[in-house]
Amino acid sequence: MRQQQISVFHRHRFILMLRILDGLRDGASRREIASVLFGRDFRTISAVDWQNTSARRHLARLIAEGRDYVGGGYRRILRGA
Repeated sequence: MRQQQISVFHRHRFILMLRILDGLRDGASRREIASVLFGRDFRTISAVDWQNTSARRHLARLIAEGRDYVGGGYRRILRGA
C-alpha cells in the first residue's frame, strides 16, 4: 500500500482546526480565537462588523470541519480519501 503524505496546506489547516477546538474547549470566544489566529483584534469591532467579516465565516467553516474530524471524520485521512 502506498503511503499518503499530507500536504503542507492540509497540515496547516488541521493544526488550525485543533487550535480552534482547543480554544473553544478552554472557554475562549470565537472573537478571541479569530484575533489570535488571524492577527487582527476582532474583540473591539461592532457586532454588525463581526457578522460581516470573512474571518468569522472562515472560523465557522474550520469549526464545522474540525468537529467533523473529531467526530469520526479523521478516518478519511487515514484512508487517504
